[in-house]
Amino acid sequence: MELKKPTGKGVPPVLMVQSERDPATPLEGAQRAHRNFAGSRMLTVTDEGDHGIYGFGNPCVDEVAEAFIVDGVVPPHDVTCPGTPLPDPTAPTSTSTAPPVGRPL
Repeated sequence: MELKKPTGKGVPPVLMVQSERDPATPLEGAQRAHRNFAGSRMLTVTDEGDHGIYGFGNPCVDEVAEAFIVDGVVPPHDVTCPGTPLPDPTAPTSTSTAPPVGRPL
């Protein structure tokens, strides 16, 4: 059985929200889907590695997504929002003098 290839023709606008380093859905796949889905817009979140992006406190993402969902505002073009960068594993760590939380095991 051969499935029809989705094209986006004849459906309402679609907003795809994608982070650059989403471990569950790689950016390349989202870009390919976006290219092949007529009328879609893509909101790409740079310097971000989470899978869930909307509704987690990024004001740029939340504003664009809520305008689309609530008011039906389709961005006139693709949008890029800055994300929350991952911690730098090579950065020096500070030594904390705070006591441990809870009781020792």
